[in-house]
Amino acid sequence: MKNLKKLSKKDLRKIQGGQAPACCLSWNPILRECRSWDYNCLNP
Repeated sequence: MKNLKKLSKKDLRKIQGGQAPACCLSWNPILRECRSWDYNCLNP
């Protein structure tokens, strides 16, 4: 968990909650959907 930057309140408002599920590569927090998955992670 390195290279994480603290988000400003403005950035947090853009995100509007919603955690990306495990193995999700491209999470859209506004629509709360995952566009692409890491299949190696899903099927170990």
